[in-house]
Amino acid sequence: MWAWMFVSVPFCHAEVPETFSLLVPDGPVSAKLGSSVVLSCSLSPSFSAVELEVRWHRPNKFNTPVLLYKDQKIQESPVHPQYRDRVSLIGSLEEGNVSLKLENITLSDRGDYDCHVSSVTWYDKGVTSLTVNVLGSEPVLSFTETAQGNLNVTCVSDGWSPAPTVTWRDRKEKEINKNSDVIYSKDSEDLVSVSSWLLFSPSESEWISCSVSLSDQEKREGRVLPLRSKISNSATQPTILEPTASKPSWRAFTVMLVISLLSISVLFILLFILYKKRDPQKPVGTEPAVPEEGKEKERRRSAVELEVSWYRPSKFNTLVLLYKDLKIQESSVDPQYRERVSLIGSLEEGNVSQKLENITQSNRGEYESYVSRGTWYDKGTTSLSVNDSDDLPEVCWYRPNKFHTPTQLNNETQIQQTPAETQAGSL
Repeated sequence: MWAWMFVSVPFCHAEVPETFSLLVPDGPVSAKLGSSVVLSCSLSPSFSAVELEVRWHRPNKFNTPVLLYKDQKIQESPVHPQYRDRVSLIGSLEEGNVSLKLENITLSDRGDYDCHVSSVTWYDKGVTSLTVNVLGSEPVLSFTETAQGNLNVTCVSDGWSPAPTVTWRDRKEKEINKNSDVIYSKDSEDLVSVSSWLLFSPSESEWISCSVSLSDQEKREGRVLPLRSKISNSATQPTILEPTASKPSWRAFTVMLVISLLSISVLFILLFILYKKRDPQKPVGTEPAVPEEGKEKERRRSAVELEVSWYRPSKFNTLVLLYKDLKIQESSVDPQYRERVSLIGSLEEGNVSQKLENITQSNRGEYESYVSRGTWYDKGTTSLSVNDSDDLPEVCWYRPNKFHTPTQLNNETQIQQTPAETQAGSL
């Protein structure tokens, strides 16, 4: 019997064409700070690059390359020390893939990279640009009033790379394009600072927001409530752009405020007198009985579709917690409270209490809860005291405008008896 044996003999050396070219991306390649990125580069037509020389280098630094592949191996020198142990060739050299992988990206890695491939008789090169994305600071918003009653709102954010996009929106999430301007500047580390101005009429929206972003997933947002802030922060309001023309309007506002307060006082006195005449036997301070059914409805008023904000006094734009659009908004929270706060209780029953964990001495002070829907809002204030000892922290509650009816402290507060640096409680 005859047996046939087929022996496969591989080609050890692929034929190198006389000429070839390199394929690299048309546009810049983006990566986040501290991540890894692949800079693509491949041969055309496709053939083995095993016997070729592959050199990745920065512009005008041919002799100190980022990576050098020569004599069928990676050469340890001459390689720039900045890239040592951070670069490698990724892909299959047999298929003509000479792409570079760069790890632990820093700001100094931004810029152009040359992919240079050469044979004995021919060479070609391609250039790839790397952009390092850096998320900047939370926008800081402020405003001043003009003589015409409009507001000049300013939005400032620092530490971006590359230059971000600024978008203004009203409370209906509608973009505001008119009467706005943007200025960009760079610091010593080549990071971008952005300042934007918007001329805005308070009658157009209850509040406006400023969003600074690199993409839909990489953005920071802040908001300002001009009507509410003008009343509560009038003592610290920035200098008005046109002080001479705006003084009469402030004087008129003061006169109207005094008249309004006097009118309200007189009205309350008259109502009190009428109330005493109608029910002279009723003791002072008692309230009419509320049916049990009404109490149950009041207790079970749902807060699921409301907007709930917790923040420190005078810091509405750097929130402790924000519940909006049926979920917690992580991107709008002050970094020091991130992953330490949550809503505790049942939103369906109107319970918007906040739980704060890992309490420190810097958490002492007042916290304001702000609940709104449509044109209505109300707020309440909670005071948190943190003892230095292992005793239970003292938490004081009060609610302006009867935002919630106060109850006993031991029924409203849940705080673990642990040292001040690790204890947690609900506000």
